[in-house]
Amino acid sequence: MKKCIDLLVFIFMMIVLFGCSNVTKPTMHEHQFEKEIVAPGCETKGYSRYSCNCGESYETDFIIALGHDYGDWIIDVQATETKEGLKHAECSTCGNIVTQIIPVLDHIHAYTEEVIAPTCEEDGYTKYECSCGDSYTDNYVDALGHKFIQYVSNNDATCITDGTKTAFCENGCGLFDKITDVGSAKGHSYKTTVIMPTCLEKGYTHYSCECGYSYDDNYVDALGHSYEIKTVSPTCTEEGYSVYLCACGDTYTSDIVNPLGHKEKVVTGYAASCAKEGLSDGLICEVCRITIREQIVLPITDCVAEWVITLEPTLETAGSRTLKCEVCGRNETDEIPCLPYTDGLSYMLNERKTAYIVSGIGNATDTCINITPVYKGLPVVELQEEAFKNALGVTKIIVPNTVVKMGVSCFAGCSNLEELVLPFAGGEKMIFNEEKDTVWYPFGYYFGTEEYENSISIGQKIFVPETPEITLPFISFYLPASLWKVTINNGDIKRFTFMNCYNLKEIVCGENVNEVCNNALGGYINLENSPPTFGSVNFSKFIHP
Repeated sequence: MKKCIDLLVFIFMMIVLFGCSNVTKPTMHEHQFEKEIVAPGCETKGYSRYSCNCGESYETDFIIALGHDYGDWIIDVQATETKEGLKHAECSTCGNIVTQIIPVLDHIHAYTEEVIAPTCEEDGYTKYECSCGDSYTDNYVDALGHKFIQYVSNNDATCITDGTKTAFCENGCGLFDKITDVGSAKGHSYKTTVIMPTCLEKGYTHYSCECGYSYDDNYVDALGHSYEIKTVSPTCTEEGYSVYLCACGDTYTSDIVNPLGHKEKVVTGYAASCAKEGLSDGLICEVCRITIREQIVLPITDCVAEWVITLEPTLETAGSRTLKCEVCGRNETDEIPCLPYTDGLSYMLNERKTAYIVSGIGNATDTCINITPVYKGLPVVELQEEAFKNALGVTKIIVPNTVVKMGVSCFAGCSNLEELVLPFAGGEKMIFNEEKDTVWYPFGYYFGTEEYENSISIGQKIFVPETPEITLPFISFYLPASLWKVTINNGDIKRFTFMNCYNLKEIVCGENVNEVCNNALGGYINLENSPPTFGSVNFSKFIHP
């Protein structure tokens, strides 16, 4: 082990010996320093720096820092009594800026005065208030108190009760005082109405005041009944009797006579042809002329010819069509009504199922009802009784010329109806008397005898065409007050048809109206157009198109 250590030492010395023998001995460096003077700053020292190009340097000759030169403070935000302010200063040497908070200023109260005037119920005073919120009141003045001087009547006195009067406070506070206006009751002022005695009830004088108080006095005894006797002869089917009529309306019958029974007579019919309908034999009573067995209409046989439209109808104007039959020589022109016909009306077949009857307004909503002449291939020939009763939304109804019968009260209750176009005027009905006459019902027959809203009452006569000297009592019919125009297209206008129809302003007769009888207007009527000459009779204020 010792030999190893010696060997290593030997080797190390040899390496050192031979290594150093080849190294060049270095030359000695001499520093060349250059001086640099660094001036002192506001916060840094000044000094002299000596530097050699070998990189060696040192510093000496130190001078202390100069310190900042800020000058005067500049106010950025002025301090108030409630907020801090802010100021800054800038160094004139280096430009460094410092800021500082300005403390809140001490508050000095500055009060404003508000004088609150006294009212009727509250004292007045002066209110002192500072902007900081501090306030107090002083200089109190007593309340004025209300002044009620000028009282004005409220005009609410009645016949038996004093009214009141009101005064507003003179101070203008708006409060008012309402007191009784003593002695202002007006006392009753009576209106007298004399009620005449009737057969069963006393007469009297009725005294009524506008306040609602009333009483009756000056009674007169009832008159008692005074009867007029009218004898009604027996007919084939009805008894004869005497009618005792009092002017008050009381009535009773007596002196009954048995019916006479019918006296039959055959009414000969005729066969149908291509040109016209036929009629079967019927049976009537010679005395009362009632139909025992009705004559049945035999339909017209078919024609070879067909209808040809010569003018198409529009919504505003009617069209036309013609039919020429080479077989029977039939040559006809027919009017095609304006389009469209009213939808939604209710129809029903007649007993023979050969035609339709208008039975009601159904679900139709048109204000102008234009009834079709043909429904489901069959003619429309009749308006059922009360067909358009209470049709309040309807203002005009056009009935086609195919209709041959219009039931009683078919337009009853049509309170807004203004215009009617009808195929004929009036209607016939058999009565049972010794002559077995047919009576003629006037225009009011279509409206009935029941009163309804916006209706007027007119009195019309029913007469017997074959026996004009027979006088039947007046009947009160109710027409809509709004109805002003009626157009009649066919037939005759018989006596008393438009009697007392004073609400009508215009009656138009179509070209196919054959005859206008004497007294067709009767009574008072108020037509506006000038009268034309119609046939051989000049009827005042009828209109012919």
